Amino acid sequence: MTVKGKNKIGAVVIGAGNIGTQLDVAGSHYPLNHAAGYMANSLFELIGIADTSERALKLASNWQCPKYSDVRNMMHDLRPLVVSICVPTSQFTAIHQILLEFPIALCISEKPFTNSFESAVAFSKMYEGAQSSVIVNFTRRFIPQYQKLSDLILETGGAISATIRYAKGILHNGIHAIDLARLLFGDVLSATALSSQFDYWEDDPTMTAHLSLEQCPNLILQGLDEGCFTFFELDVITRQARFIIDQDGTRLRIGRVHSNVGVPPGNRLVMEKEENIKSNSAITNLMENAAGIIQGNASPICSVNEAIEAQRIISQLTQQLPGAPIAAG
Repeated sequence: MTVKGKNKIGAVVIGAGNIGTQLDVAGSHYPLNHAAGYMANSLFELIGIADTSERALKLASNWQCPKYSDVRNMMHDLRPLVVSICVPTSQFTAIHQILLEFPIALCISEKPFTNSFESAVAFSKMYEGAQSSVIVNFTRRFIPQYQKLSDLILETGGAISATIRYAKGILHNGIHAIDLARLLFGDVLSATALSSQFDYWEDDPTMTAHLSLEQCPNLILQGLDEGCFTFFELDVITRQARFIIDQDGTRLRIGRVHSNVGVPPGNRLVMEKEENIKSNSAITNLMENAAGIIQGNASPICSVNEAIEAQRIISQLTQQLPGAPIAAG
């Protein structure tokens, strides 16, 4: 394995938007984008940034590395071993096609893996042939509190029902909700599209749907309107408790069943405590997972197969007429 600098692995970022380079600056204690994440991890060296937009590259000028307007030229010149894909959804397929021309060790892809279920399946097989590892950045999988929540749900009798509220498109943001549902409750057994609207993207509806999962028989994926406000919340009711993640994904509220409460007295949910969800640790944990893969002692926390399964559910939902049930197995 070829390294850049002093025992460092050369990494590049494709896409100089928010999640690629603009949400943060070098030296942040809790990096929020890929460029800052590489800079904060001692194993990596950020050696290049590419974007077809001159404006985006100008905004990324504070990152001290070469800038390219052509991805293939950057890959040819720098030969990085790790690549982050942080481009708009419409560009994912073209970028993966270019990357497969080069011997990279690890691809860190923002979601979705590609812009369609069919192309995601095809590229996953091609990456296997190239012997490259792939991490897909479904952010919540890289926040340990969500794994803790999965355990708490089981400890309190298992989920009776859940709601995840989101906006800004089923493929762009709803895919996070579906992946989170699978993380907490297992495989999707059936799915029913209930309604849809185009609240942000012209080609990506925000859908309301009913999902039945292995460990949650009733989950409502509730679509909201990004034109009103940005929103993503989780509400889980188990046999003995309630768990709510709100305040832009930073707070977990926990309620438990108490006896002889209320009028008339009975078993009622009482909110007991609040915990901080360390959402700002996601990029740090993502890069630690990447480092572990490079060192040979870790597997992807979120593999391409997990990402493809979420895209498969979305593909099936978007093919339905409102209210028409399908089997997602």
